[in-house]
Amino acid sequence: MEQNHLSAAEMAGFIDHTLGDEVRARAAEHLATCERCRDEVAACARLAASAPVKRSMPVVWRAVAGMAAVVMVAVALRSTWNRGSPLVGERNVAAERSSPMTSRVRLVFPTDSVSIARSDLHFVWRRDVRATGYSLTVDDSSGTQIWTREVSDTSFTLPDSARLAPSKTYLWHVDALHVDGSTAQSGPSAFRIAP
Repeated sequence: MEQNHLSAAEMAGFIDHTLGDEVRARAAEHLATCERCRDEVAACARLAASAPVKRSMPVVWRAVAGMAAVVMVAVALRSTWNRGSPLVGERNVAAERSSPMTSRVRLVFPTDSVSIARSDLHFVWRRDVRATGYSLTVDDSSGTQIWTREVSDTSFTLPDSARLAPSKTYLWHVDALHVDGSTAQSGPSAFRIAP
């Protein structure tokens, strides 16, 4: 991660899940606090998702297509670097194409029991392949609901109106809302507001 930002290679690896566990964890932590890199990852994921997939591609053309994809990501990064792009969230296109029809929501940030400044609190979770939207809920440690909202993205920053006390522990979870009326839940994760 050069100069406090993800490199193009790290962003591409994050999108297609080819980063090692340690590097991916550092990248996820960085994305949770860096809007610029989140925007770039979202733009590249949208670009990768729009590329057509042909199953019977010969091996030589797969290599050429892979190199072309890297060039496209670099061009997209360069062209969108100076203009804002709406954050759509992380998409794992390869997983979406090969994933069975089971669904689940995995929380990315904040992770269990992390202490975080209120100004840096930005919730991030992985996309559920069947979700049409999500419901984000924050509870206090006693289970009393502090805040809930339906969102369409896989990340969200609480508004200032959601009052969270310093040194207090909170729990958050995300429910994926499916078009058939079913849901998939993430399970709770704890975080603490730094004093």
